Amino acid sequence: MYSFLLKSNPQPIYIFDVENFKFLEVNEEAVKLYGYSRDEFLQMDLTDLYAPEDIQTIIEISDSKTKEKVKSGPWKQKKKSGDSIIVEITKAIIEFESHPAAINIITNITDQIELLKAEQAYKALIKNSSDAVILTDTSGVIITANNEAINSFSIKPDDINRKSILSLLNEKD
Repeated sequence: MYSFLLKSNPQPIYIFDVENFKFLEVNEEAVKLYGYSRDEFLQMDLTDLYAPEDIQTIIEISDSKTKEKVKSGPWKQKKKSGDSIIVEITKAIIEFESHPAAINIITNITDQIELLKAEQAYKALIKNSSDAVILTDTSGVIITANNEAINSFSIKPDDINRKSILSLLNEKD
């Protein structure tokens, strides 16, 4: 059953021994994500994917023997290249080849986290600018404006969003 799950699942998956954290099986998607071959994975253990400062936390979390599916993260993990990725993990305790193991289904959220960081920086830049900044969609409807823009146009903050940029201008403008 696990063989089918590993081969047919589009997400990276690995199975590890809950007692010594040794990898017991990985799917092709995990090989692609982390950059290790299947044989390399099978010579490693779970702690090899984490920075030394995170290993104790991983061990404590992995000690949970609950049979229920558990989702955790975000976690920072290392690829073979040395690059870091940020993942969420869905884990379940299973029996694999007659002994207790855990199956982890990995969701790589690195791009989402980077996009969120960029969005937060962009919003902070707009908010803290001493210039009036108004963002519109492609049809000219205002998405957001900073305090300088709101003060420049003498408009209430709640009244500016979803208005046309043209509605802020008078005839001479």
